[in-house]
Amino acid sequence: MAHIGATEMICTSFLTHRWHCALTCCLLMAGCTSATAQPQPEPPKVTVQHPQLRQVVDSKDYNGTAAASAKVEIRSRVRGYIEAVHFVDGQQVKAGDLLFELDPRPFQLEIDAAKQQSMLDQAQLEASQSDEQRQKDLMANKAGTKADSEKAIATRKSWEAKIEIAKELIRQKELDLEYSRITAPINGQLSRAQLTKGNLVNAGGSDPLLTTLVCWG
Repeated sequence: MAHIGATEMICTSFLTHRWHCALTCCLLMAGCTSATAQPQPEPPKVTVQHPQLRQVVDSKDYNGTAAASAKVEIRSRVRGYIEAVHFVDGQQVKAGDLLFELDPRPFQLEIDAAKQQSMLDQAQLEASQSDEQRQKDLMANKAGTKADSEKAIATRKSWEAKIEIAKELIRQKELDLEYSRITAPINGQLSRAQLTKGNLVNAGGSDPLLTTLVCWG
């Protein structure tokens, strides 16, 4: 009986050990399965829109620039000191508006001097006309010579030519005085003044730029 009881104890212990081993394996397998399980992805979202009937026009984008329809560089035609600037930067002006004004006194002095010279030439012309008439009278009385008469005529014509030159010079000096008032040639918008009051403006090949006038329209 003792032998049989010992055998039963050994069998019970062995079964208990195997039961524990099986339980441990199940727990390990359950742990591994839960650790490697992946979550199920959410179903994709679908956007639904009703179709629309409309006209489609092809278009393209390009880089563009704006250009003025007219651009004028304002320069002085005569030499002189700037007396006044009659505009502000960016001002809108009309054709004929005064922009710059040069000192008019030198131009007026030249006009006065040309007029004085013209008066002297006129006096010389009158003297030559009298001499010419005297030579004609002498020729009529057979007291003068043809050479003296021709000389008197040539002298009179010479002074007449000088008077015409003096008149042209006066008109030129008066035009210079007019040019000393620099005006806008067209309607438009001015840039900034490159030279201000007190600066000397040199006309000719090296005449400086005073300002720029543009018309946008």
